[in-house]
Amino acid sequence: MRNRLEDINELNNRYMFEKEYETLRFELNDNKKYVFERPLLIITAALVAFEYVSKTTFVLLLPDIIIYLLLFNLKFTSNRLNSNARIVSYLRLAIEARDPANYSWETFLSEYRVDTHKKGLKFYPTIYYFHILTIIIFMLIETALYFDNQIDLYFTDLKKEIITISSIVFCVVELFFLIKLGSELSPKKLAEFFNNEIIDVEKTLVRMNKTSITQPKLK
Repeated sequence: MRNRLEDINELNNRYMFEKEYETLRFELNDNKKYVFERPLLIITAALVAFEYVSKTTFVLLLPDIIIYLLLFNLKFTSNRLNSNARIVSYLRLAIEARDPANYSWETFLSEYRVDTHKKGLKFYPTIYYFHILTIIIFMLIETALYFDNQIDLYFTDLKKEIITISSIVFCVVELFFLIKLGSELSPKKLAEFFNNEIIDVEKTLVRMNKTSITQPKLK
């Protein structure tokens, strides 16, 4: 009876182990989805919207909206990839290390990149510079639009002047966030984060093991 209970407990542990690995792998892959499609969708929506607002004063606000969406998307993409750094580190150090015979993909990739001097996330610099370049282009478009919508100091068209002034304020804020996020989310900073995250995850696992029963390797 005791052996049977031990077998059931072992099967349950194996199921939970495999479920955790499967869930984390799914989240890892899900975080990489649509990293190219989202910025292209934003730009496509901008071109479509331009057809509707090009003859109105609201055209000045369109570049602002697109720039803020691109900045948000760049930050969102970076956060997703930062999450992936923690997941990959945990998969390697907490799961694959316990059952290397059956789970070793992330460990293999890490060793492969060390041996071949290749880096992970090779697509991120492309995503990063695409966002930065597109944002600069829309800022130049916005600047060009000011020449056709200069501020009238007499405020004969109040709505137009409010939109123009608002657009200028938004543009200054955009420039601030472009410089700030451009520095914080650079490919070099992200690579440093990945390297540090492996160390941090390892320290966390060691601290957790000190306060709990050491988990045996799965059979």
